[in-house]
Amino acid sequence: MTRTTLKKAQNWYQQQTPPVRRVVIFVGIICLWMLTGIFNFSSDPAPKEPALFKVAAHHSTAKDIEHTLVLRGEIEPDRTANIAAETAGRIAELRLPKGSIVQRGDVLLTLAPDSRIKKVEEARANLAYFEKEFKTAQGLEQKGFQARNALASARADLERARANLADMELDFSNSQIKAPFDGIYEDRFVDVGDSVALGANLVKIIDIDPLVLKGFVPQNAINQVETARPVKGQTLSGTEVEGQIRYLANQADAVTRTYAIEVAVPNPMHLRLAGSSVTMNIPMGLEKAHFISSAFLSLAADGTMGVKGLDAENKVVFYPAEIIRSEAEGVWLAGLPEKATLITVGHGFVSEGQEVDPVFDESAATETSNIDISNTLAQSQKQDSNPSPNPDGTPAATQTE
Repeated sequence: MTRTTLKKAQNWYQQQTPPVRRVVIFVGIICLWMLTGIFNFSSDPAPKEPALFKVAAHHSTAKDIEHTLVLRGEIEPDRTANIAAETAGRIAELRLPKGSIVQRGDVLLTLAPDSRIKKVEEARANLAYFEKEFKTAQGLEQKGFQARNALASARADLERARANLADMELDFSNSQIKAPFDGIYEDRFVDVGDSVALGANLVKIIDIDPLVLKGFVPQNAINQVETARPVKGQTLSGTEVEGQIRYLANQADAVTRTYAIEVAVPNPMHLRLAGSSVTMNIPMGLEKAHFISSAFLSLAADGTMGVKGLDAENKVVFYPAEIIRSEAEGVWLAGLPEKATLITVGHGFVSEGQEVDPVFDESAATETSNIDISNTLAQSQKQDSNPSPNPDGTPAATQTE
């Protein structure tokens, strides 16, 4: 702009009335503001750092506890026998009622003798006759009045008579159904007057002293179990039993990959436990473990069970763990460091590697923490659609407790 132009503008301004002059001054200020950007309100304020997520935490120290292998199984009799008829006949008498305690050799029931007694007597008479015939033939042969083949024939007749008597006595004995071992007369499948064929099932005998606890040991624990080790068991009704391992399979089941186990439990009182479900507890030695509430447990992305904790920089870490004992108040976990800081509230809203703001509550080892972090949890729930990022910038996965 030339000096002449400025002079003309000054003269024009002086010729204007005061109201016009004020308008000109106002327009000039507006133009200056737009050109200089002194009052630039469009610039963004400096970003604020997001507040760290608050969690409740607890300092935990491992203790020596008895590691117990827990197995589920069932209780069975030591022996079971279904006694079948060894001769055909008709049921004549029931000697003992079902449920009786029997000794080996006790007669349980009998078949009608029919002609068996007469056949035994006839066989005995034949044996006596052929014994005399043999002695006579033997004496004549010694004196030379009879050929040797006659003596051999008499000896053969004698042996046949003895075998026939043994058969008749055995058939008569088989008409009496006897207990094969000490046990319980558990069941009967026939009644008086029933005709039975050879091989028909008649009665059932079980031996429940000892009882046998049967189950299966997983392959990852089979090398820690050995025979003669004491075992405690408990039925669903609360009855407790104790015994020792008497058998461990040497080959795993082809389908389940587990090993069969048998525990012998003395049962002199003949408690009615056979057929019941049982939980077996096998001691495996001392092991370091942390006691926590089961509500603190978490799952990794690959399904590994464990618990979330904090490192020295208050960043979330995941500890894979194994439950080695369960109790009413919580569980004992192995596999953690001897001293660990565990998250008790909020572990479902944070991910591994995320830095958090811990609030410590040392009374929360086995119960839900009473520390108030509700504001932080509410804020997290509002941000579920845009969860806090991991240290690498990727969004954290949303989890539920």
